[in-house]
Amino acid sequence: ELSVDHEHLNHQPGRLVAKVDGREMMEMRLPENQAGKFQSNQEEAKIQFSMDRDFTVSVEFSTKGRGTLFSKSPPEGKWAPNAKALFIKDGRLVYDIGWVGALSGGPNVSDGKTHHVLLNVRNGDSELFLDGKSVGKKKGFKAEDDPEHVFKIGASAPDFGFDWESGDIQKLRFWKGGLRKLELNKVVKLDSNLKVQPSF
Repeated sequence: ELSVDHEHLNHQPGRLVAKVDGREMMEMRLPENQAGKFQSNQEEAKIQFSMDRDFTVSVEFSTKGRGTLFSKSPPEGKWAPNAKALFIKDGRLVYDIGWVGALSGGPNVSDGKTHHVLLNVRNGDSELFLDGKSVGKKKGFKAEDDPEHVFKIGASAPDFGFDWESGDIQKLRFWKGGLRKLELNKVVKLDSNLKVQPSF
């Protein structure tokens, strides 16, 4: 199983760590002024991070603040139509699609504890899971990706969602094409015995 951990401790350099079956295979340290951030290029965003079809994203995090866990949004500048982001606002999870709407749910997660969130989009229906429980659903909630947008960890746009403030973002995994019910339930329960490996 391939996983990419993204770690950011406040006031310290961040790092990306790639692991295969739990073994660390590669580490990339980020300068302190870039800590908490990862950004793909447009080609990677198109091939690896399609968010206008079925997809599943799983990520673990801990924070006492606010900010974006991941997004598909303009490389720079303001929030835009069809941009997508999962972020924390007023302690709660929010999945927003620009100029389309938002899905939110669950209790306060800005408590400094480690939480696991999963976003699953299948046949246009979006569902949020937090710590093993479904906390929100929205039918027909999707929009076409903008080919200019890129995939980011820890950032969206300066006027919306906001950059990750403090804490850790770890074990972000992305399944292009999404997960079916059996495999989805395994990821929700943090079961590592998966047949379908993430694309990132």
